[in-house]
Amino acid sequence: MPPHARFATLLAALVMVLGLAASTPAPDSPAPAGTVAVAAPSSSVARPIPHETFTLSGSLGPSVPRVVRPQTYDEGEWRVVQKQSVARSGDYSFEVTQPSSVRTRWRVLAYGIKREGRGWRERVTAPRTLFGQPQTVTTSVARSVRAGSALRLTLFAAPARPGRVLALQRDSGQGWQKVTDLTTDATGHATYAFRTRGVAKTRFRAVARAHHGAPAVAGTAAAVYAIGDRPVGVMAWRGDSLNYPENTLDAFRSAVHRQGAKVGTWPAVGTASVLRAAVSGVDFVTTDDVAGARSALLR
Repeated sequence: MPPHARFATLLAALVMVLGLAASTPAPDSPAPAGTVAVAAPSSSVARPIPHETFTLSGSLGPSVPRVVRPQTYDEGEWRVVQKQSVARSGDYSFEVTQPSSVRTRWRVLAYGIKREGRGWRERVTAPRTLFGQPQTVTTSVARSVRAGSALRLTLFAAPARPGRVLALQRDSGQGWQKVTDLTTDATGHATYAFRTRGVAKTRFRAVARAHHGAPAVAGTAAAVYAIGDRPVGVMAWRGDSLNYPENTLDAFRSAVHRQGAKVGTWPAVGTASVLRAAVSGVDFVTTDDVAGARSALLR
C-alpha cells in the first residue's frame, strides 16, 4: 500500500474512533466528597413558647429535587424531626414544635445523592439556636376612678403573638366573670374601655387563650376602686391613700359599705391599729402610732 494510502486509512480510523467516543454517554460520576454549608434557617418567632408550633424556613440552594430533613440537637446528637421533598430551588418550610427545654438548636440537612447523570453533594445549614420564653399576661388599669366614669384597661401578653385572643374577666366579689374577648396587636397589647357603676372595688385579669400549641395562661389581677361623691377621710399606714387606696383596704371597705357607722375597733392595718368613727356624715379613720403616715381626702 502506498504511503499516502496508509496515511488516509489511519486518518479515517481515527475519525471513526473519535465519533464513537463522542456518541457514548459517560458513566455516572461518584458523589463529590465533602459537605456544602449554607445559611441557618429563619424562624417565624424570635422566642418560641414551650410547646408552640412555628415555622422554620430557608433555602439549601439550587439543585435537583431532593428530600431535606430538619433536625434538633438532643443528648449529644442530631435527631431527624421530619422530612420534606423540595423543588430545584432548594427552598424549604417546616412547621415544628418547640420542646419544653429552654434552649433548642435546629438545622436542615440534605444527604448527597446521584441524579441526572451527576453527583450532588450533601448540604447542611448552620445551626439556629432558639431560646424558649415562658408566657406572662398582665392587666394595667388606674388605681381609682370616680364611680360611674369609664376607665381604660390595657392587656398585654408576652411573648407577643399578633391575633392572640385575650379573655378579659372581672371580679366584684361574686367570682370571675367574662367581660369580653380581645385580640392582641403586633406588640401583644389590647385595650378596653369599662364603665364603672356604683362605689366598689373591682378586680380585672386577662386569660390568654391557647394559641398554636401554646397553652392557655391566666394573668395576675389588678384592682380598681370606684369612689363615690361623698368625701371620705382616710389615714394610710404607708404611702398616700389618694393614689394608693389599696393601702387602706379595710378602711376603704368601711367607707364603701355606707354611712351609718358605729364607733368600733378594726383589726390592725400594717402596724397601725385603726379606729373608725362617724362624724357629720364623713367616715374618718385614724392611726395611733405609725411614723410617717399621711392623711388624704378622697374627693
